[in-house]
Amino acid sequence: MPLVATAVGAALALGGALLGDRMRSRVERTRDLRAERLASYLGFVTAVDAAHARLRDISGPAIAGPDRGREADRAIGESRVYEAREKLLMSGSPAVVRVGEQVLDRLRELQRAIVGGARHQTVPYHDAYHAYAGELWRLRQTVRDDLGNAGLSPADVGKRDWDSSETCAFCQSTKGIAQPT
Repeated sequence: MPLVATAVGAALALGGALLGDRMRSRVERTRDLRAERLASYLGFVTAVDAAHARLRDISGPAIAGPDRGREADRAIGESRVYEAREKLLMSGSPAVVRVGEQVLDRLRELQRAIVGGARHQTVPYHDAYHAYAGELWRLRQTVRDDLGNAGLSPADVGKRDWDSSETCAFCQSTKGIAQPT
């Protein structure tokens, strides 16, 4: 009887150790996946933000004509948006990838507006910019949800709205004024 009890005890101990190790491995894999997702999310947001900053510079008066198109293409390329997008496509949740694609679409619309002649202090620029800004905040919210974080409201970060159009001095100064087409 003592021999049987010892064997059963050893089997239970071994089973418990294996189960504990398996659970620990699962927790580690989940943590690693979360860290990988967060890195791809941050990489994408950082890349689109860098592209936007450069596009904003290009929308100023210093660059004109065909140089705007070349510079706008360079802004997107040098920011590595498409590399970051690939990482997002590989590791992001479907919800985050969908909104990420919308952010990229809005960034391209801003790029096209600038190439088409929109300057920083024009309605076409601001229309494209605020659409991009709103979509970028939607991405941030989707990422927070995917990572299990509580949502944010515009007031949580000192804003009235996510796209900043309500507090944009240019947009408020041109509200209701007919713009040339």
